[in-house]
Formats: sequence, C-alpha cells, structure tokens
Amino acid sequence: MKRWSEEKYGDVMSIKIGFQNVVVLNTYEAVSQALVKQGATFSDRPRRPLLSKLTGNDGIVSMPYGDDFKAQKHFGLKFLREKGMGRKQMEDLINAEGDQFVEFLRSFGNTPVNMKKYLYWLTSNVISQTALGKRFEYGDPEFVDMLETMSLLFGDSKDGNKLGILNLFEYLAYVPPFAAALERLRKRTKKILATMQSYIDDHKAKFNPNHLVDFIDAYIFEQRLGKAKTKSAFTDNQMKVYTRDMFVAGSETSSSTLSWLLVFCLDNPEYYKIIEKEIEDVFGFSGNPTMSKREDLPFTCAFIQEAMRVKTLAPTAAQHSTSETSELMGYIIPKGTTIIPNLEGVHMDAKTWPNPEVFNPRRHINENGKFVASNKIIPFGIGARFCLGESLARVEIFVFFVKILQKFKIRPANAQHPSADHEIRSFVTSPKECLLSLIYRS
Repeated sequence: MKRWSEEKYGDVMSIKIGFQNVVVLNTYEAVSQALVKQGATFSDRPRRPLLSKLTGNDGIVSMPYGDDFKAQKHFGLKFLREKGMGRKQMEDLINAEGDQFVEFLRSFGNTPVNMKKYLYWLTSNVISQTALGKRFEYGDPEFVDMLETMSLLFGDSKDGNKLGILNLFEYLAYVPPFAAALERLRKRTKKILATMQSYIDDHKAKFNPNHLVDFIDAYIFEQRLGKAKTKSAFTDNQMKVYTRDMFVAGSETSSSTLSWLLVFCLDNPEYYKIIEKEIEDVFGFSGNPTMSKREDLPFTCAFIQEAMRVKTLAPTAAQHSTSETSELMGYIIPKGTTIIPNLEGVHMDAKTWPNPEVFNPRRHINENGKFVASNKIIPFGIGARFCLGESLARVEIFVFFVKILQKFKIRPANAQHPSADHEIRSFVTSPKECLLSLIYRS
C-alpha cells in the first residue's frame, strides 16, 4: 500500500477486495480529514457477519458508531480519569508494578530471559488491577494460561494473515486452512470471554455501590444506578466484551512497543549509550522514573517516538465504515464504504519523514536539543475511535522502559541477537523474538 500511494495513487486510494470497494487513507492529511474533521461520518464499523458472531458486535472495538458507542466511550474515559489516568496515582501503580517486575527478572540470574513473553505479563498486571481489581504473581498458572490465550488472539503468526484475509473474504471460512484458523480464534475468544464472565459473576456477588474498586464494579454500578437514558446500552454481554477489549488491547500494545524498544537498543548501541547516560543523570540507579522529568530525557523520548513510527503496531488500524455518503479530498465516498486508515503509510510518508525506513531518533530533536512531539505519529489512532487507554499506555511505556534500562544492562543472549528486521505480522506487528541477557546494576 505504501508503494502504491507514493508511486501512483496518492492520499486516497480505492481498491477492490473481493466483491467490495475499499478506500485506503495513505497520508496524515487524509486520515485526519476523514477520522477527525468528518469523524461522525467515518467512524462506523463494517458489517462482518461471520466474525461478529464471536462477540455480537459488542465491546468498544467492534460496536457500531452511534449514541450507544458514545455512551460506552464516555463511560470508559470517565472511569480511567477517576482511576488517576495522567496523574501520580496511576504513575505510582505503574512504578510499583515495575519494581515487582525488576525483582522477578533478577531471579533469572545469568539465564537468558524471554522479554517478549514477560513484558506481556508486566503490562497485563497493570490492566488487571485496573479492570479486574486483581494483581497476579508472576508465574501464577491462572494468569499464565489466560495471557497465553489472549496473546494468541493477536499474535499467532500461524493464523494472523489467514484471519486478516478471512475478515475481507468471509466465504473462505469453509476452506480448510481458513476454517481451522477461524475455529482456533473462536475457541480462544470463547475461553477468554468465559474467564471475563467468571470475574464479573464474582463482582456481582460481592458488589458494594459505596466501594467501587475497578472497571467491572464501575460498570455494574452504571447498569444498576446509572442514568436512565444510557442504561439500556450497558448490557451484560457488552460488559464482558468491553472488559476483554480493555485487557487484550491494554496488554498487547504496551508490551509489543516495549519489546521493540529493547530490540532497537541492541540494533543501535550508540543510541543505547545516550539513553543510559540520560537515565543515569536524571534518575540515577534507584529513583522512580516520573513523567514530570520527561523534558530532561529528550533523546529517550525521541527514541520511543521513533520506534512507534518505524514499527506501527497496527499498520492498517481497525477498519472504519462510512455511515452516509460524503466527500473526502475531492472524492465522493458512498455510504457503507469500508475505510482502511493506513497508519504505516502515515508513518512512512517520505514527505514528512525523509528517508523514512531509517531509524533515526534525532529527527525528533530540535536545534535546541529539545524533544519535539509529533501529532503525525499516531500509533493509537485518532478521531472518535482513538484508543481509550492511550494515556495509560504512554505512561507504561516510558516508565517501564526507563526502569528496565535503569536497573539492568541488556545484552544479546546469543551471537544472533534480536533484530528489528525480524518481525511477526499478525493483527499486531511484534518482534519475532526478544531473548536477552540481563546484567543487574548492583
């Protein structure tokens, strides 16, 4: 898609996929025009009867755009703000979990560590405390089983491409390779939803309207005591799928980004040294990383932003659909057209990012040595359907990345170290491996 956009078709591209016309948005200008300036028209979801059977179009990700979606989004944002999103309260929780993780990593001694796997445990424990009100010990069998199933929903390299194709060509569901992939997805989804339901049942049995601990408590409160005009949208199935969405998305995006950051450190030792020096100068080897000190770590912030640009976690994001006929950049887009925001195209646009394939954090540092945040790097999406957990993810990524490099020197576990050239492309782009040796800074 990137090559087509640059060489021939430009900002807005129409392609035929199966029996349907699909419009691809290839630049920031096109994505912004559609999803922000015309968000009310471009924020619906395509109707996918086959895959929708898995969740009934419930949850914050799949729900059609409209009043019910707006009520769910408003509720989610309100809950996260009340839990301390963007404030010290949440930062303290993340730092405390990071300290637990450091001790867990120390237990490996000189044994190589599969950081890709364990970073998923780390970020999942933050969202678990937020959504379920429960913290798991690392290695807890229930926790491990749940996370292994969840990780395969997005990160199964064997099924990812098949499911992506199946999402566009549903008639392939009866062809053996695709049918088998769909059946595995169905079983995993059913298992995760059953786990979420068990926590919901437990919360309902112990519900105290005067003591709301987590997302499920808040949702039950809204069901029973919320505003009359929105209560009808707060169904049991919606709660179950919404909780699943929070858990899966909240675990996957942050952990994959952290894995890429560590891989880029190994691929770019000169940059790694600069980051180590910044961390040592600002926090030493014992101080808790805080977002308030980000300005004192300009290269570290630039490194994180560049990693998010070069490795777009969801290259084409979730598909959108038009709820009515509209005009976009001179083109008439009919009602019901599937819209694909090509976020990877945005991040690799040579007009914005010269030599876009090159990993270069310095492109985000100005002449005064200050970090420059870019609104054209949008790993969490933009518009009405932006990721609700973006603020949480950004704090997690910064604090955990700094804390890991503050406490450990990272080294390849073998001669063939993890590389940014080796990736798994499923629903999410992640490193093929992130096996490291960790040297504790005593």
